[in-house]
Order: sequence, then structure tokens, then C-alpha cells
Amino acid sequence: MLAIEGAVVTIDAMGCQRAIAQKVVDQKADYIFALKGNQGTLRDDVELFATEQKSKSFQDTTVSRHRTVDGDHGRIETTDITVIHDVEWLQKDHRWPALNSVVMVESIRETGNKSERETRFYITSLVLVASLIGPLVSAR
Repeated sequence: MLAIEGAVVTIDAMGCQRAIAQKVVDQKADYIFALKGNQGTLRDDVELFATEQKSKSFQDTTVSRHRTVDGDHGRIETTDITVIHDVEWLQKDHRWPALNSVVMVESIRETGNKSERETRFYITSLVLVASLIGPLVSAR
């Protein structure tokens, strides 16, 4: 067993499993797990909720938001991090160990006349504002 007390364990979607989350929490650590389509309806539920709340400017939920803009090598990347702190609805339906927040990362990469958009979702046991959690998910 690894000694991970106090650490933040980040895992891609393949490792997004309740059993792994429980082991992390049992070791007194926190997790950030990427969501993709391999978790049944979890990702779909998170995406639907986040999209609905975004369309209402997040007026029905508690969020923190942070934006970064980086320019390098002829490219501009704008990243918007939104941490949704109200996840009781998700916990009720999906029962994740120590689930405290959902993270939505929206990126726009602009190179010349080309623009690429990407939205990624994460679940986490952390209770942090977007400016603090952003570097943890952006480093992935």
C-alpha cells in the first residue's frame, strides 16, 4: 500500500472507480477523477446538470469560477474552471465516497484562424475554490 496521506490523487477516466476512491479516502487523501463515458450515467448526469446551470448563469447552485488566458508559440488558450459545490443530488444517485465537488474545465485554443473547444469534467473529494483546483486539473 502506498503512503498517500494528505496527497491529492489524480486519475484519468479508466481509474474512475468507487473502490479506488474509497481506498484513497481510507488513506486520508483526496482524489480528482476524470469523467468519460465509461462510468454509466455519471458523466451524462454531470454534463446535463452543468449545462443547465451554465445556461442560467449558475443561479441555482453554489459555484466558484476562475479564468486563465495563456499565450505561447502563436497560440492563445483560454481556460474557464467552474467548481460546482452543491453535489448532494449527484451523491444521492451515484454514491461516490467523500464526493464534494464537480469540476468543469472549458478550454478554447486559438491558433491563427483556427479555434478548438473542449469541455472536460471531473469529480473530486476536495472542497476548494476554482482558482486552487484549476492547477490540479490543468496539470493533467
